[in-house]
Amino acid sequence: MPIETSSVSVRFGARDVLRGVDITIKGGEFVALVGPNGAGKTTLLRVLAGLQAPASGDVSIFGRFVHMIEAGERARAVSYLAQDSNVSWPLSVSSLVALGRLPHRRASAIENAAAIERALAATGSTDLAGRSIGTLSGGERARVLLARALAVEAPVLLADEPVAALDPYHQLQIMEMLRAIAGRGTAVVAVLHDLALAYRFSDRVVLLSDGEKIADGTPDEVLTDANLAARFGITARRGDGYILPWQRSGAV
Repeated sequence: MPIETSSVSVRFGARDVLRGVDITIKGGEFVALVGPNGAGKTTLLRVLAGLQAPASGDVSIFGRFVHMIEAGERARAVSYLAQDSNVSWPLSVSSLVALGRLPHRRASAIENAAAIERALAATGSTDLAGRSIGTLSGGERARVLLARALAVEAPVLLADEPVAALDPYHQLQIMEMLRAIAGRGTAVVAVLHDLALAYRFSDRVVLLSDGEKIADGTPDEVLTDANLAARFGITARRGDGYILPWQRSGAV
């Protein structure tokens, strides 16, 4: 398996953020991490990326414990898009996306340029390449930061709320692109708050709540009326291939 956890727990001070979480992601899968605010989704993604050490349990990438993998090798294996990615320098978009190629120190200039071009094209950002990052709108910035993660061309892609700042057109564009990347063999894990997008595009949905894995399966198996009511406090309307959160049903 490209990446998996075994009984992972994380504690911040006296608070358990994750408790005994087991998750396995195969190559070619698009897995959506969903759950209410504070469920532990971002923490789990950071654990998968090797950026947060668990208090207990193990994380492995391609069968090797993550803490035993050299940082450069891990950076080539796992690409991570953080929820709040700040850029403090007035870089051009192309220069920012080029940072995604830093783990590939042995790649040629031609290989790097091609990877950058592919990442910009995949996110619809080619026309932004010459602009300064400081001149971009929030949605443009989100697409460019995703392009930087894509430029790594790692076999595992972890994305924390990749469509949160985007308009509907670009939300669909990015979700279609993530679906296509998974279709080419990459293991894709994305934290999503939009349950409609998670239902439509993902192969599997993992539902977290209060630091525990509540359900793991197909969108139909996980996004049930019972789970939506118990974990999100909502009801939904359903149709052929879609689910639409409709109204609050009670406090959670």
